[in-house]
Amino acid sequence: MKMKKKRTIINLVAVAIALIAILIAYMCSRYATSNPNGTYEFGEYVPPNQTWSYVVTVKNEKAHVSVDGFQTMKDINAAVVQNGSGFDVVFDSYGEKNTLPTYEKGDVLFTFYPANAGMQVVWKKMQPNLDESKDDRVFTKMK
Repeated sequence: MKMKKKRTIINLVAVAIALIAILIAYMCSRYATSNPNGTYEFGEYVPPNQTWSYVVTVKNEKAHVSVDGFQTMKDINAAVVQNGSGFDVVFDSYGEKNTLPTYEKGDVLFTFYPANAGMQVVWKKMQPNLDESKDDRVFTKMK
């Protein structure tokens, strides 16, 4: 009889530990999904000297997007709107350094999804310069 009680208590403790671990994992994933703040970077390169640097800084539901490189200077202010497990980066206005206006207020430029090293991007209205950059690209979190 005592052995049965002891086994039941051990089983209950194991279940409680498993539930706590699940709760902690859920809270961590929820925090990561609900807090995209940071600076993210992505780059493209074509030999011998064509490069493009994409930098997205997210803070408090606002983003600054810059694309600087070969014949390109984009300087964009955007809103960040949670969309399921991702974040839509929505065009708001141009910064002073922008050289070629192509977007309208409310255009979804791209969607970010949390990834191990930063944010995976799904391009929408904004497109990368290279075709091979259109699929499965991750912006690396810098800070």
